[in-house]
Amino acid sequence: MADFTKRVTENLEKLAAQLKDGTYRPHSVRRTNIPKPGTKDTRPLGIPTVYDRVVQGAVRHVLAPIVERQFAEHSYGFRPGRGAKTHCAVWRNC
Repeated sequence: MADFTKRVTENLEKLAAQLKDGTYRPHSVRRTNIPKPGTKDTRPLGIPTVYDRVVQGAVRHVLAPIVERQFAEHSYGFRPGRGAKTHCAVWRNC
């Protein structure tokens, strides 16, 4: 992250150019294991690079308003500003 932010303007311009000309390719995800609470087991976790997180955020920013209109009004799963608590408040069935 520090490397990215040292030259943030240059890195964003390079990333934008790669996206525009179709040469952008996602980087390998860094794998790590995190402990599961209460056990000795671990859970694998994939950590994308800063570049990939910037691209994912930009795609989400563009696509979210488009696909949000397609969801049913009573759909609450994994939607911004909606969850079990808002569902209960709206439908009063919890």
